[in-house]
Amino acid sequence: MDQTDKMIERQRMEQEIEKNAKILFQKQKVSKIDSFTDYYEFLHNNFYTPVYYECMLFPSVTHAYQAARSNDERTRKAILNAENLKTVLNIARRIEDSDNWNIRRLKIMEHLIRDKFRRSKELQEKLKATGSREIVMTYDEETVANTFWGAVKSKGQNQLGRILMKIRDDIKENNELLNWITMSFELVSESNLLPEIVFNVYKNNERIDCINLSKKSYYILGCLPTSDLQLSHPSISRFHAAIICDKNLGIIIVDLRSKVGTKMDGNLLQDHIPYKLKDNCKLSFAQSTREYVVNLDMKKMQKIYENEKKQLESEIELLKKLDNPNKLELETLTKTFGIENNENNKNIFIGSVPHEANDEVLLKIFKEYGEIRYFKYPTDKDGKKRGHALIEFKNADSAKLAVNKGLIKYENKFMRVKFADRNAEWRKSDMIFNEDTKKDYKGRMEKEVNKRLERKKSLSKNSSSSSDNESNDSDSESKTDSSKTEKNKKRRYRSRSKSRSRKKIKSKSPSSSTSRSRSRNKHHRYKYSKK
Repeated sequence: MDQTDKMIERQRMEQEIEKNAKILFQKQKVSKIDSFTDYYEFLHNNFYTPVYYECMLFPSVTHAYQAARSNDERTRKAILNAENLKTVLNIARRIEDSDNWNIRRLKIMEHLIRDKFRRSKELQEKLKATGSREIVMTYDEETVANTFWGAVKSKGQNQLGRILMKIRDDIKENNELLNWITMSFELVSESNLLPEIVFNVYKNNERIDCINLSKKSYYILGCLPTSDLQLSHPSISRFHAAIICDKNLGIIIVDLRSKVGTKMDGNLLQDHIPYKLKDNCKLSFAQSTREYVVNLDMKKMQKIYENEKKQLESEIELLKKLDNPNKLELETLTKTFGIENNENNKNIFIGSVPHEANDEVLLKIFKEYGEIRYFKYPTDKDGKKRGHALIEFKNADSAKLAVNKGLIKYENKFMRVKFADRNAEWRKSDMIFNEDTKKDYKGRMEKEVNKRLERKKSLSKNSSSSSDNESNDSDSESKTDSSKTEKNKKRRYRSRSKSRSRKKIKSKSPSSSTSRSRSRNKHHRYKYSKK
């Protein structure tokens, strides 16, 4: 009986172990989504749902992704009008990828998958229902593309799965809309270049309100109090529409899958497709009777296009110069690319210097990098220090060491160091000399004085030698010199007399002819007396 009981217990234990193993295996399957089939078919890129990319609405992500690889409109239209996925892949094999495609492809894929889920609320809810399970795109064949986008035998980067999990987290945290806007459009980030948008609100042909929108790259319109422009009507959605300032498209309006819709000049807008806003156009939202007349100030946006045009023109000029690379100088490259050639620059600029800084302490700090020739710490009219200094080193290498350091500590604060203008004027009144710099300055001055003395000596020697050779000719030329001196005296006297006569004419009335006659008589008397 004991043996039979033991056998029964063993069988019972084995059955329990098998049950637990099956449960664990099922849990592992549930915790990891590794096949995009049946219920999870919507996760696959081949799933048919509209995706928008560069003014074209494609039937799936694969269509849009393969079209993004080429810049030719014919190939894109052929992919758009393809009957099935096989024809799409056949067209895609002929496309040659650009040089920077490997850098761009991940960003484009995320943009397309985000657009896919943004257009369908049902797909968003399905993706949210996956919970916290890991999403892995599995492939059978081991290739470079398959190991990059998914995994083969649990080995690979799984970039598609990561993008899907990222979008799922954004849906849970209510950040999906904002991330879609930032990924889908090139927003104007500079606040100085953002345009001013004015809405004149009318109801029954009477002006009710005037709303100004500025200092943001995008504005969300809806019924929520957190929206940038709150629209008060029961038919308006929470996130009804968005106005976006795009660098390429300009100022656009996008309907965010609202229930009743958005109209511009009486035409109903498609959801999640950008429409360019025009000056004096009329907008109406849902069933509201209010009309919003748009007034745009495009002066700041025009500056962007002008700056881009100037950049393109400079690039074209550079390309023309690069046709003859042997004749190209280094200065043209530095100017066109905006790079400063600081190889032989000895001057450095020190910024954010504390006002309590001492000159001697600063010189000790920068002496570690090399010998200092000049040091300048400017002050205001009141004698207060300006908070920056200038140093000229003896060698350019010591200036490079200081600049490469970037930030140099002074007690508990940091000073910024960069190259200064090499053509900067260094004045003696603004300089503070050390003992070393005084010696250097004296030595330089002595050398200059000696050079000048040597030049004078050489000139005197040359003049003496030339005087001996020209002594014979001096007698003949003495007469001509004397005549020249007399003529010069006469010319000087005439010019002085003319200037005096003009002054007298200005002081007296213009009708007085006596003063003019007197001055003329003087000239005539002088001429005839000399003759």
